[in-house]
Amino acid sequence: HEAGHALVTELTPNADPVHKVTIIPRGSAGGYMMPLPEEKLVTGSKEIIASMRVSLGGRASEELVLDDVSTGAYSDIKHVTNLAKAYVTKVGMSKELGPVNLEPLNDGEFMFGNGMSDVTAREIDIEVRNLIKREYENTLNLLRENRDKLDQVAELLLKKETITGAEVRAIITGKSVEEVEKEENADDIVTKLNEEENKIEESVEEDEKRESATLSENMQ
Repeated sequence: HEAGHALVTELTPNADPVHKVTIIPRGSAGGYMMPLPEEKLVTGSKEIIASMRVSLGGRASEELVLDDVSTGAYSDIKHVTNLAKAYVTKVGMSKELGPVNLEPLNDGEFMFGNGMSDVTAREIDIEVRNLIKREYENTLNLLRENRDKLDQVAELLLKKETITGAEVRAIITGKSVEEVEKEENADDIVTKLNEEENKIEESVEEDEKRESATLSENMQ
């Protein structure tokens, strides 16, 4: 599930890059994918579509790999539905309905008045359904085309439980799970060596300060 989110995120233009992915449960979630969003004043239609595909990536990966779907996609589906409704009714990005604001008023009536509410509501319902179905199929196709990478990201997740966006991107560029693990081990060694060097340098600096202080005291 989380591997699907991560892979779709990295393979979808206009999606925020992956920061980390984990299958360690947190609250009611069995795991999560954390993106690294950029600060934006406005959101484009392509970015909304990208966000929909990312959210559908978990359910699509379940259907593709397990030939089944779970309740784990509940919040994803709810999020996608809200995005699709906003796309169609709030910001007028639907090509079928055009650049029109169709948000319901507090009493449930639409902006154009009572005479069009029933017709408009049906058009909105059809457009929202079609939009979600279309992007779900696009997401499924993307995962089918990259099934080998999906399996590798899932394998790495099962081994480590938490992985970084850099590791996901390394797999996408063609590196194997073993190569990614070796690179991580090498990075860990370098990090430890750097930490040890920093400690040595700090120790030397402290010794020099003490020697300097002692020398100053002796001169006095």
